[in-house]
Amino acid sequence: GRPPPPAASPAEAAMRLDPLVQAEEIFPANCDGRDEEDGPGGLAAVCETVRRSGVDERAREVLIAISNRNILSMLSLYMEGVRRAGVRHSVVVTLDAATTKHVQQHGGVTLAHEHVLRAKGGGTDGHSTSGLKFRLLVPWLKVGCNVLLSDVDVVYLRDPFQSSPPLLHRDSDVEAMTDGWSDETAYGWHMALLAASEPSADDGEALRTPQQAADAAAAAQPPPPRRMLRFWARNSGQFYVRSTSATLRMMRTLARRMASEQVWDQSAYSQEGLWPALGLKGRVGSRVSLRVLSYACFCNTKWFFRHLLNEPTWRHHRPVSVHTNYHPEKQQRMQAIFNHYHVAEGKGDWAALRRWSGTEGSRRACGGGGGGGFRGGREQLLPDEMVELSSRGPWLFHNLPPRTPAQLLAAPDAAGRAGAFAAVRFLPGGGVAVGSVEEEPRALAAAPAGVRARGGAPLVHGGSWSVEGQALRLRLGEEDYTAFRRGRALICARCSDGVEVFARYEGLACNTSGWHRLRPSEAQSGVATTVAGAKAWRWQGRHDFTFHADGRLDTPWHKGVWGVAPERGERFIFARFANIDHLLHVADKSRIESTRCEDGDKVTVSRW
Repeated sequence: GRPPPPAASPAEAAMRLDPLVQAEEIFPANCDGRDEEDGPGGLAAVCETVRRSGVDERAREVLIAISNRNILSMLSLYMEGVRRAGVRHSVVVTLDAATTKHVQQHGGVTLAHEHVLRAKGGGTDGHSTSGLKFRLLVPWLKVGCNVLLSDVDVVYLRDPFQSSPPLLHRDSDVEAMTDGWSDETAYGWHMALLAASEPSADDGEALRTPQQAADAAAAAQPPPPRRMLRFWARNSGQFYVRSTSATLRMMRTLARRMASEQVWDQSAYSQEGLWPALGLKGRVGSRVSLRVLSYACFCNTKWFFRHLLNEPTWRHHRPVSVHTNYHPEKQQRMQAIFNHYHVAEGKGDWAALRRWSGTEGSRRACGGGGGGGFRGGREQLLPDEMVELSSRGPWLFHNLPPRTPAQLLAAPDAAGRAGAFAAVRFLPGGGVAVGSVEEEPRALAAAPAGVRARGGAPLVHGGSWSVEGQALRLRLGEEDYTAFRRGRALICARCSDGVEVFARYEGLACNTSGWHRLRPSEAQSGVATTVAGAKAWRWQGRHDFTFHADGRLDTPWHKGVWGVAPERGERFIFARFANIDHLLHVADKSRIESTRCEDGDKVTVSRW
């Protein structure tokens, strides 16, 4: 007979997973199921594919991708990567006969399992197809498979199911790939929003006289910081799910949401991994145990192209997989990664990989309007605004020279890299001030721990700057850069070699010194009548906001005040509630774009 099943590991027992198919039961199981969610042929068809693929009866693990005929070329590259990585149990769930035939002809170890299904609205583009994955996973979980779900824009470089050393922990319902690129962004950090330094009129009553304002300021105790846990999204293009009652509940919930809501599959997936049950909204809660996969093993291309390629200490590291989720040139970057690790066995030309920008497109020399290869999302650079922002805080530059690859090799630890930071302020007349990174309380409260550990004297001194169209021409020390702005970030290309340098604005996004509650003389201005004339606005489309004509503001969290912000232009107002300031751009009569002054976080406010 069969050998006895392995005993549960202490970690698995501690997590109290609730498997749908017990270890002692025959696998695959439930093969006579014929529910609508089981697909054409019911669970019998799934069981037959499981048997043909030779899935191990004890591990019960299979790699599954979903594809249609629109991306057959990329699918071929994906399947060849799976074969070369040594993955033995791989299936593509095909959405049409043409894709089934293609997998049968070119799949190698990968089998086809046809399950014709249409997305809501009938779309066949990538986003529409991606939303089907949760529905398509249900029958595989029901027969007892533990599934590594993968988009086809992933290059596999090692077998993710290997047991020595193990690359999956197998102690949670879900092991999720992350869009993060550091310990803090991947696994979470505690962020604190500090209250505004000036007295607040959040109770809706304006401070009436300067003396009253002074008395209130002297008596007031600063409110405690508002803390939150932040992390980057868990990516729905790659995740490992155990066959448990919790994951089945999660997949069914997500399938229902994809069929009934206008929601991005990744947003819904991240939400369902965290949301609690809430009876008032009819939300049952997935109640899954969740682990985040190592971003250095199950890579996204932001970490791969910005960090792995530029840190010599990572050169000999071979990831398990690289998901080209951050960049539009998916297949070209996939091919470059495939060639380097599979064709050249990791000994390929690093320059062929490093020709790709960390943002978009290929690295570009100076000139041609902007740093890196990024072609979209640029913001207009206004010299006066750059100077005004610099008066409230510096731009924190990373990996500035002379931290060359050779010097990084000589000092590869965090302390050795700290000198790459520099705080840069843009001065009137085209000068720059370069200094050490200051311990600014607001920036430190909002930053991940790894960013707080920065420091050291800057390794460059002096320089100049100018604006030409959308491009910033910058000279720091002996090096020239060309850059463009995107929100609170500057993305720069070093002219000598095309190396990308990134900077982030560390100051407050708003100059709040002249802000006051709306006055009667201001109530008839065009922007004031636009926002106060609407019955209600909705913050992020969910939370009701009301701007009253006397400057009062009603929000779901706290009463506040609002007023005009003429220093930013006639279409700008501010809102202050819960001791936090927001700068609002009134784009038109139905849409407002809000920026939180503390950290630059942006949301949309719309009329209803």
